[in-house]
Amino acid sequence: MAKLLVGCLLSVALVVAAGREQLRAEDKVTPGTQEQTLVHDKLTRKYQLHVPPSYRPTKPVPLVLLLHGQKGTGLNLLRKGWAEKADREGFVAVAPDATGDPSAWNSGYNHGRNLAVDDVAFLRTLLDRVEGRLAIDPKRVSVAGLSSGAMMSYRLAAELSDLIAAVGPVAGSIGASLKDRDGEVVRIPDPKGPVSVIAIHGKADTHVPYEGSKNRPVNFLPTFEGRRRLSTPDGPGQRESPRGTKAAKAALAASAGTL
Repeated sequence: MAKLLVGCLLSVALVVAAGREQLRAEDKVTPGTQEQTLVHDKLTRKYQLHVPPSYRPTKPVPLVLLLHGQKGTGLNLLRKGWAEKADREGFVAVAPDATGDPSAWNSGYNHGRNLAVDDVAFLRTLLDRVEGRLAIDPKRVSVAGLSSGAMMSYRLAAELSDLIAAVGPVAGSIGASLKDRDGEVVRIPDPKGPVSVIAIHGKADTHVPYEGSKNRPVNFLPTFEGRRRLSTPDGPGQRESPRGTKAAKAALAASAGTL
């Protein structure tokens, strides 16, 4: 009996030691791209964490959250010039993967709306985790996204305006009229405070039309409504977010060439 007890205790000690070793390995910050995982709502979610070579724990840096489009991955998006941009500008880039098949973010009004996944809660948790591990300037947290990721970035700006200074959506919309809900218009809520926006959208886009769409299962709202709702939540003429700093906007401006 004593030998059995000793054996059990030894096994527990080894498991705990292994867990600590894994935690230490994941918490170790090194320049470059690292694939990480985060368990949220019983789902293991994967994300890429890119740390620039200039990073120092004593100097807080900006953070850019990158949200890929439908069928994409965080790694593929990061490889489209974002890693190099992060190294040049000195910001941390975080590129998570969406769920579903095809993969899509649950903004509430796009393809991903049918997924039983709370991506707002997941991304908030992810931001908290990264900011808890690295020296991040909380006033320079921004989001850039493409298509499905653009719609998710709009929603994050609306619901997490206390955490996010600026967003750079590419080919996205703030809402849509949904045929499967009898034409109900679902759009992002009003943010608690203004958020700086740099919206990039081609007028030849046929998937998410710049002027909005009609007679489709999902009829997206016009692009310009996103800037109006986020930057001027109390009506025209209101100021932009004071937290939309030059560094955040510079990182977001790279969206035009890398998404």
